[in-house]
Amino acid sequence: MTQVAGVAAMDAAVFTSSDRLRRLEKELRAARRELKRKDKELAAKEEELQALFYTVSHELKTPLISLRGFSSLLQEFHAGSLSQEGRNYLDRIVRNVDQMEQLINSL
Repeated sequence: MTQVAGVAAMDAAVFTSSDRLRRLEKELRAARRELKRKDKELAAKEEELQALFYTVSHELKTPLISLRGFSSLLQEFHAGSLSQEGRNYLDRIVRNVDQMEQLINSL
């Protein structure tokens, strides 16, 4: 009888282990589905972020292009008619445009 009880106990342990294994496999499949869903969600957010960076970069660069163009024209054709203070201001504008452009490009 003890041998039968031992076999029954082993059968119960195997059944319990098999049942637990099935539950763990089910949980693993659910976790994998959730991971795939989160991965797709993250990829979509990354695309949105890239589009936002592109738009912001473009919108910020547009006025800088105008500033650079007009300041270059001032330097080339009108620097001689500016006072020293005016030339200093113009140089400062050019430096700040360069700095802003570098900041935008680093985005």
